[in-house]
Amino acid sequence: ITFTEKGGVYTFRTSGSAKYVVYAEDKAGNELNEEILVNKIQTDGPAPPSEEEINDKITIGGDPDNEDGKPADPDGWYTDNDIVINLENPVPAPGDIKKEYHYKIWKEGDAPDSAREETVGNGNQPSIKEDGIWHVEIWLEDEAGNISPSVTKTIMVDSTAPNADSREDHLVLRNGGTSGAGISLDDATSGIDPGTIRIQEPGMAAVAAQIREKDGTYTCSFQVSTGGIYQLSCKDKAGNTLRFEITVTALNASINCTGGIQADSDRDKLLDAVDLSGYNSGETVDLLLNLSPLQAAQLDARQNQAFQSLAGSEADIYYFDASMTRSVQNHDGQTEEAISKLDNPIRIKLAIPQQIRGNYEYRLYREHDGQFGELPVNLEDDRESLTFETDGFSTYALSYTEVKEQARPVVKKTDAPPTGDGANIALFIICTGLMLILILRISYLKIKKFS
Repeated sequence: ITFTEKGGVYTFRTSGSAKYVVYAEDKAGNELNEEILVNKIQTDGPAPPSEEEINDKITIGGDPDNEDGKPADPDGWYTDNDIVINLENPVPAPGDIKKEYHYKIWKEGDAPDSAREETVGNGNQPSIKEDGIWHVEIWLEDEAGNISPSVTKTIMVDSTAPNADSREDHLVLRNGGTSGAGISLDDATSGIDPGTIRIQEPGMAAVAAQIREKDGTYTCSFQVSTGGIYQLSCKDKAGNTLRFEITVTALNASINCTGGIQADSDRDKLLDAVDLSGYNSGETVDLLLNLSPLQAAQLDARQNQAFQSLAGSEADIYYFDASMTRSVQNHDGQTEEAISKLDNPIRIKLAIPQQIRGNYEYRLYREHDGQFGELPVNLEDDRESLTFETDGFSTYALSYTEVKEQARPVVKKTDAPPTGDGANIALFIICTGLMLILILRISYLKIKKFS
């Protein structure tokens, strides 16, 4: 019987049942002498598995009852990357020969010929453990070497949520300002589903956003105007959901004047005067500077006596109170506390009440933590307001003392004393004239003598 060789493998063909004795010797001299009994010749190849059969055998983690991560459409995206195709080699019917499943697996972009051929059996099954688009080629082969046509099943796996990249995930708003926020979204496997992109403000209302796409990456730009936690959500085409949060802390400062008082201060410097570094979780922080007038009767005897002693007996006093409160609102609710001391002093411009404007000398005193003292003030040119700096809040006393007009001395006007400037000029003229006469006389005598 003649053997044919291909790739170092020697085969022979037979057409009937018989006992064959195979003898061979390798180049090292080792001998083979083996009997092969052929009972039946199988000339028809096995039937290939159908794609429906393969779909039915795809499981998550090898559990046929586990439906988590399986798409409703078998050609859709799987969201679990532990995929096993539970293939079982057919049990041969009486008189039939053994058949085995063979398969190859390769990833999208790789060459199919680079995949290694595997055989089902002894716990070996086609399995996928990574995200990506995979191709599984499956066929049957019997003991006679007959091979069925192959079936290639494409399995798409994406178990990872989209990725969000923000320029910054914490923004700070100052004094009612707004800020732009930008987030880039991408999904390396199945891609972003743009119809699922949602942005919600802290009250869960939708936020309008500009969405632009370039090479599969979506950029979302929107404006934030209130403190709190803004939420962005989207899905990829496999259904994996991304939830991304941007915290916005709003810092506000305002001035509240009552009882006819009018005052102003730099609101940004008010914020800088208080340590607010600990607020970065989406709070809204409101600083409120309160100024209100006080009556002397509202002060105790010790305060009245101390302020009057500082101002002097001739001074009248206008009392007012200055205080600052900090209100913090976040997802836990709202808290409020008084601030009695600042990290940095602030400047306050106080309008002098109409009833105490005039030709007065103004001085400002303050009681803070039981200590009394004078604060420097700067009276504006229009004498209608004054500015001062303070770092503590409690009771203030603005004293005003009338400035009395003083008589101005009268100076008698006298004639200016004579000076020698005129006499000197006359003497110069006389001397010059005499010299001129002398020169003319000498010239005359010389001419006469020559004649």
